[in-house]
Amino acid sequence: MDLNIDFCPKCGKKLPPETTFCPVCGSNLKSPQTDTIRPGTSGQTRLAAIILIVYSLPLILLCIYFYAASETLASTLFNDPAFADLANQWTDANMTEADFVSTLKTMAIFGIFAGAAGTVAAALALKRRTWVITVTLCMVSALMSALTIVGLIMGLVAFWLLYKSKQDFVS
Repeated sequence: MDLNIDFCPKCGKKLPPETTFCPVCGSNLKSPQTDTIRPGTSGQTRLAAIILIVYSLPLILLCIYFYAASETLASTLFNDPAFADLANQWTDANMTEADFVSTLKTMAIFGIFAGAAGTVAAALALKRRTWVITVTLCMVSALMSALTIVGLIMGLVAFWLLYKSKQDFVS
């Protein structure tokens, strides 16, 4: 049996080369269960986690800003002459400044939740635990950030990578 595995199948920690017992949890790496994790596939899981972090953390920060500054942004858009055409279109569609603030805050909350789901999915992917929850959170993050096409695409790519790397996960 090839004992050249990168991660412990029980706790998910990185292993030194040619190790027969996990130095963290003591798991016997000679047991047949080690075949459930194939060496060399964890790169997909790591890449998925990186993609999730790259779009989730900035999304959270941006949405917190939009939530906090929603009244100022709405006031600027509705009252600044540079945005008069846009403000007129919204007014013609019966959208008030208060409606715009409410919409902006709602979108910001969705973005914060999408970023949080993506961040938790990335953490679970890096620990290689609970594949079903990881993939579900990744998809929730992608769909909730669908307002930004970049977030949707990155989320779907991360989902596909996680979906294909199920064998990397312990549970």
